[in-house]
Amino acid sequence: MGISLKERIIYATTFKKSLSKKCITLIKSKRIRQVVIFSMANAQHIINVINEAKVAKDCKSLTFFCISKKIALFLQNKGFFAEYSSLPTEASLINKLKNN
Repeated sequence: MGISLKERIIYATTFKKSLSKKCITLIKSKRIRQVVIFSMANAQHIINVINEAKVAKDCKSLTFFCISKKIALFLQNKGFFAEYSSLPTEASLINKLKNN
């Protein structure tokens, strides 16, 4: 057919291996109150690092703002408080943050 395809990586996600000591301190002192989650991979990873840092109980008071309902439900099923934007777009998520 004569179609030539070329694979190009547009972006790559690199996860932190753990929460920093400063981040843990801020969570425990309740100075971090909101977390923005853009993907299911981010949601799964944040749960892992929260559990490894043994701050899951402290994170139950956080509000996770998610770009989609599916991500919010995943976090809710893990026992966290999560809200989601009306549309799965960055603009909609920003509006959600502005209104809270």
